[in-house]
Amino acid sequence: MRKAIFVGIAVSIALVTIIGCSKDPVSGSNSPLVGTWVMTQVVVTPTGSSAGTTITASATAFDTIVLNSNNTYSQDHLMQGASGTMSGTWSSAGDSLIMPVPAPLEDLSLRCSYVLSGTTLTLTYKQTVLGTEKTYVETFAKH
Repeated sequence: MRKAIFVGIAVSIALVTIIGCSKDPVSGSNSPLVGTWVMTQVVVTPTGSSAGTTITASATAFDTIVLNSNNTYSQDHLMQGASGTMSGTWSSAGDSLIMPVPAPLEDLSLRCSYVLSGTTLTLTYKQTVLGTEKTYVETFAKH
């Protein structure tokens, strides 16, 4: 009886390990995300709205993210009148890219879903701006 319980537990642990770890975190020098990413456009849609506003990259609207192989990042952006430079550490797991921002700006930290297709990176995330939650779909080209 003890042997049957032990085998059952071992099989359960093996199944959880195989199923639960199908998308291991990929970061650092092994990640295809490493590099300089320059925004080509962003679509901003307020929650509850079906229509979004498309903003094409220009001198007055840009976003550049550098993801380094040592898991640090820097971001320089100008969007809808707000500009800034942020830096910190990044990680990825499955289809999520996580870029925390240290205090006092931790509310600007990003946890986005991403799609990587060749040299095109698409990030989707939500942020609350002036009391209105908005969904952002940013498209980047690798440089």
